[in-house]
Amino acid sequence: MAFYDIKIFIIFLVGSVLYVLWVSLFLKYRRELDNRRFAQASSNQSNVIQLILVCRKSSSIIAKSKSVGNGNVSKPCFLRSV
Repeated sequence: MAFYDIKIFIIFLVGSVLYVLWVSLFLKYRRELDNRRFAQASSNQSNVIQLILVCRKSSSIIAKSKSVGNGNVSKPCFLRSV
């Protein structure tokens, strides 16, 4: 078995303890950041779903008005140019 200098062991031990403390503190902050990011992503997804539903509803209204013979029909929102 090889023996190492005690100074190197103490430096390693102090570094390991500091690393564990840093990670534990950072994980608490990271959890808060993850919660914020999840809330924002779910809000954005909800907005996209509402947009899709509105487009679907407007395109079905347009299809119904075409069958009636209304001449002033615009394109559905997913076919409109920017």
